[in-house]
Amino acid sequence: MSQYSDDDLFKNVTLQNFYVKDIGSDKLDNYHLLLNPNENSQQLFLIVTDKLKDKVKLGDKISAQGTLNGKSKITQSQINSGFSYNYLNKPVILVEVDKVQINK
Repeated sequence: MSQYSDDDLFKNVTLQNFYVKDIGSDKLDNYHLLLNPNENSQQLFLIVTDKLKDKVKLGDKISAQGTLNGKSKITQSQINSGFSYNYLNKPVILVEVDKVQINK
């Protein structure tokens, strides 16, 4: 995904059974979730949501529907929200979510 331009990335997507690699939260009670498609993938996706009904933990599988929203890097603000410092400046694909669920 990282080889695409930002213009190519603004598309509707469904992320099925993506793994939760890291979790953060902010003062507005939003979850910041760092996801990847499988346990061995280096590709990271970032979603910020207040739409979770259940508590999420590392290793959970998440399905989300939304819109790809461009590329970015993990910032100090996300590290401050709870992400591991190991992710600082790692490239991510941003996803603006409409619906998200934890797959049990």
